[in-house]
Amino acid sequence: MKLKIRTLLDDPDGDFATDDYILPFINLVYESAVNYLANTCSPFMEEDRVILNLPFGTTDLTSFQVAPATGAIAAGLAGSPLLGLRKILDIWWKVAGQPENCYCEATQVKRLPFITPQNYITGQRVYYKWQQYKLYVTPLSFNADFWVHGEYAPPPLVEDDDFVQIYPSMTTALGYMTAAAIGGTRVNQSYLTTWQTAAMQTLDDISADLVRGEQGTDQRVGKINGRNGRRGR
Repeated sequence: MKLKIRTLLDDPDGDFATDDYILPFINLVYESAVNYLANTCSPFMEEDRVILNLPFGTTDLTSFQVAPATGAIAAGLAGSPLLGLRKILDIWWKVAGQPENCYCEATQVKRLPFITPQNYITGQRVYYKWQQYKLYVTPLSFNADFWVHGEYAPPPLVEDDDFVQIYPSMTTALGYMTAAAIGGTRVNQSYLTTWQTAAMQTLDDISADLVRGEQGTDQRVGKINGRNGRRGR
């Protein structure tokens, strides 16, 4: 993708478009593309992640949602498995160490119960609350494993071999978007206009394909979106 960007910027040797220069732009437009394509309702962000051996008494899981340096690792826990969580689809739980066939579905509530059993009770329910993009669960009297099925924002692109998770040919759209963003900062109207138009056309094509994949049909009527009406919803 970096070669594509340098080609679009007419800087194949990377005289100004070095890795350190273009990488922040790539991740800026990557996040923008994720937000744009999220409206397709495609499951490209759906993922299952697991928290193992959650310490008893834990109710606030936000430390698992933030960067490791300031979150779970800093708190003495292992990693941040919920990093990038945008939407919860369902949550399952079990007593830590039990087989996977012991998972039970947790129940979403607006207010967590005030009373927690002193010991594990067979048939006990676990509740969770999703508020301001933060996850809270019933404070348990035992260590537990949680399986969180939800929509997660893809991780930033840092290394050359990092995988672009949105769509197989997403690097073309990101190349156009990055070139347009750099054109804007370098006050190059030609780069800005040309590559921004190409980027939006490519994103609209990807968006339409994602929508068709969800509907299971080859064609559908698109909804006018204020630009060219290509984007289906």
